[in-house]
Amino acid sequence: MAKDNHIKVIECNLRASRSFPFVSKVTKQNFIEIAVNAMVGDVDKSVRYQTVDLDYVGVKFPQFSFRA
Repeated sequence: MAKDNHIKVIECNLRASRSFPFVSKVTKQNFIEIAVNAMVGDVDKSVRYQTVDLDYVGVKFPQFSFRA
């Protein structure tokens, strides 16, 4: 959740198989690559990632394979 560019984490799940790619797509940052590089110690500390200064909003909602 975000209000006035202040972010509240509502999900923190390393196995977030659907959330992680969604956030990468919305922010246009390849977080999979960033995470893998961090895990193997290959991090360019001079790079700063700006992910909350967006002029659009991404919305994630459930999609079920059945009719409610």
